[in-house]
Amino acid sequence: MIPQAILVFGIVFLVAALMFSTAIAMRRQKPFGRKLGLMAAAVLIIIFWPAGVYSWWFFHSDGAKRMYGVKVE
Repeated sequence: MIPQAILVFGIVFLVAALMFSTAIAMRRQKPFGRKLGLMAAAVLIIIFWPAGVYSWWFFHSDGAKRMYGVKVE
């Protein structure tokens, strides 16, 4: 029972840390913010798919690419 609780707490903590670090990097418009956002979107697709799909779509839009310094073709 306790090892399962530790495992669940660890997973929740890692997901929360990913989301917070993504939010901070995106707020500062850092280039790695987009990469963190794509990883967070992949996790969100598993947990809450509507938010994950929307995030994935956003990070592949032309506006997000320009915002984070990716060449728009």
